[in-house]
Amino acid sequence: MSKKKLGLLPKLIIAIALGIAVGMVAPEKLIAIFATFNGIFNQFLGFIIPLIIIGFVVPGIADLGSGAGKTLAITALVAYLSQSSQEALHTLLIQQHSLHSLK
Repeated sequence: MSKKKLGLLPKLIIAIALGIAVGMVAPEKLIAIFATFNGIFNQFLGFIIPLIIIGFVVPGIADLGSGAGKTLAITALVAYLSQSSQEALHTLLIQQHSLHSLK
């Protein structure tokens, strides 16, 4: 008797459906806890993803030889500027939304 495993896509669909169902019946305090966790995890990912990218790119750049340091610096700069600009845009959109909701 073989046990069937669910693939990633069905697991994601089930998780989304469960999240929607729990969100409809859960008390507001529980939803606030999940929202807080979501915000903290989002900030963590925003910090760590550029480091992961650099971690994968550095060995490849190191194999290039001469000029590798300059290429590495450019890669790091692009990764962090990309993340910083995304966070700045997100903050700006939140501020605009809060200004419009006050009217």
